[in-house]
Amino acid sequence: MAAIGSKGERRARFTCWPERVPESTTIPLVVATLRLLRGEVVRRGVLPPEVAFEPGSFLEEAATYSEEKDRGKPLLGERLDWLE
Repeated sequence: MAAIGSKGERRARFTCWPERVPESTTIPLVVATLRLLRGEVVRRGVLPPEVAFEPGSFLEEAATYSEEKDRGKPLLGERLDWLE
């Protein structure tokens, strides 16, 4: 995934990609449930995930439930390229 925009006054392209795929679809479900039970979701209704949860902290918490060999490894790779 890539996005082009400005950082400061310079044009840039930010690119990110998955570094590893979570081994289970239950991990995001568990994290979402825990956040609901802890009262961290205050909006009601049918919400897209990025509205209900801040993506960065959600992914960080989900990573804590990954296999031992993958802990500490990033879920996403990223790169910033200046376009000028």
